Amino acid sequence: MGLIHGLEPYEGIGRLELQAEVQGRDLIFHVRDNGVGMTPEELAKITGRLNRKEIFEESGEIGMANVQKRCLALFGEGYGIRIKSEKNRGTEVTLRIPFTTGDGRKNEDFIGR
Repeated sequence: MGLIHGLEPYEGIGRLELQAEVQGRDLIFHVRDNGVGMTPEELAKITGRLNRKEIFEESGEIGMANVQKRCLALFGEGYGIRIKSEKNRGTEVTLRIPFTTGDGRKNEDFIGR
């Protein structure tokens, strides 16, 4: 749904960029677009909803709020979703989680091989 809101009204060629990187002991996912972006007020409203303790379905960001709540509960402060946006310039959503494998080994077991 966010893709539609950010790129559909954009006049021009819309660009969506997905990136994943390992940074220290963390895995970071970036989703960027060059869509319509958000005003500081719109961004503050969404960020405020993400950082609430309880999740309200009517907010429209239940998916992101759920991910944020789970990241904070499982991994603590410093993890979860961050959003940067500028009106008429685009939006970047970043998800930071600890880098581990399915069997629980940390990234230091794999980096440098």
